[in-house]
Order: sequence, then structure tokens, then C-alpha cells
Amino acid sequence: MAPEINVDFSSVQADEFSIVPPGDYDCTISIVKYDQRDSDTEETFPYLNFDLIIDEGQDYAGSHLFHIASFSPKGNDRAPVRRTKFLLLTLGVELSGPQKWNVDAATKKLLQPDLTGQPVSVRVVREKDRNTGEERARVSRIRGKTQVADSANGQPARAAAAQYK
Repeated sequence: MAPEINVDFSSVQADEFSIVPPGDYDCTISIVKYDQRDSDTEETFPYLNFDLIIDEGQDYAGSHLFHIASFSPKGNDRAPVRRTKFLLLTLGVELSGPQKWNVDAATKKLLQPDLTGQPVSVRVVREKDRNTGEERARVSRIRGKTQVADSANGQPARAAAAQYK
């Protein structure tokens, strides 16, 4: 016999989907997946897909935000791989020398370095989805809690270095 489920929706407002409003949020990394898009017509690069959960005590607590950190070297001074390196450094990942990371082949979850549970600060903006035209929330900045020094002068890295355009 199946268990009986008792639910009372009488005080719940129906909402198909809520878009997290613009602002700054403290989040926790739920999972990071490593992937690469397939294409027959253009060169593609691997990326890290971050699933972030807004921490308790804030509006929209428990909501998920997603962020793609690309390893693409294209774009000169604003190359995505530079922003990805900055993010990983703020998460305390040691990046000197060649890296050997572990990924679960079935789930694509990044196992090593394990970033699950790490606290991050994010800035959310609103934008139109370029495929659907629908409004969506986008993480425009994400940082871990580790202070990153600018390798050129040993000073804290510029805040602008972590912003995603």
C-alpha cells in the first residue's frame, strides 16, 4: 500500500516561476559540473557549470542560480579563462603548474578540486535570453572568500577583474 500524503496548499500563492531580482546574494556552491558543448561548425571549449543556492536569511533563500565559467582563451584581455582563473583563486584552488582534476564520468561532477559547500558572493542582473527573448536572472559576478593578490604587484586584485560581461 502506498503511503498517504497530506498537503495543504490553501495559504500558498501559485507561482509558475520566480526570477531572482537583481542584487547581491550570499550563496553556497551546490555542485560544479565539467562539460564541453559539441559542435561540428565551431571550436568549443570546456567549462565549469556552477549550481549555486541562495543562503538562508535572504529573500529567495533556497533558490538556485547557475553560472558558467569557461576555459575559452578567446577575447584578448577579457578572455573568459582569465575570469575563471580569478574565480578559482578566490575559491582557494591552488593553480600553480599543470592541473590534474577528477571528474565523475557518469554525472560530470567535478570531484577534485571539490568546490561543493564553498561560500560565494554573487551579483545578479536581469537580461533578455538571446534565444527566447524572455527575461532571466544572470550571475554577473561571483567570488569566493579567499583574497587574491595581483601577481604583478602583490596587491589585492582589482574588483573589475572578477566581473563577467
